[in-house]
Amino acid sequence: MDKIVVMEKPDSVSWDVIHDVLWAAHAKNREDGIHMKAPALSGEKMKELVGEQGRCLVAMDGDKVVGTSSYKIITSNKWYAQGQAIAYWMLNGVLPEYQGNGIYSKLLRYSEESIRQSHINLIEMNTAEHNTTVQRALRKKGWVYVDFITFPTDHYSVVMVKWLNACPFSRWKCWWMFTSNKWKEKIKYKPGRIKRFG
Repeated sequence: MDKIVVMEKPDSVSWDVIHDVLWAAHAKNREDGIHMKAPALSGEKMKELVGEQGRCLVAMDGDKVVGTSSYKIITSNKWYAQGQAIAYWMLNGVLPEYQGNGIYSKLLRYSEESIRQSHINLIEMNTAEHNTTVQRALRKKGWVYVDFITFPTDHYSVVMVKWLNACPFSRWKCWWMFTSNKWKEKIKYKPGRIKRFG
């Protein structure tokens, strides 16, 4: 797929097109019972989520958008960020007929290069617990699990990060924090917004 070009979203590509690409990209997840919130957002809501300071990237096959990815810079007080500015990577997907051709990796590479130029060292993303395809792909590229969160109305999510320079923590600490938070969340919540304690 050498003809696929990744670039910042041009004005000629509407946010409704971004919505359509993400909705189609996550069709298999929906079939498998993995219902993530982001692909269901309207184009306008996606635009608001990325914000003026964020960046939306597109993978283009000629004039056709075949994949997309976005990020924005936020400040995080999570244990692994310790109050620093990080890049939150989101709204990622590739059209089903283009999947398996390295486009997701191209979007990730472009994102990392752009984020590095902003002097940001840490990228964070979250995905549904059962979205193992994305998790496997990211782990091969140096991402690690660091947290586990609950969206009580529908699903649990894993939080993964990648340090663009050296990771300041041991792999053991990352694994321990992820695993302990996972069991805390699962003890505390059931699907459907049922809080077990407190």
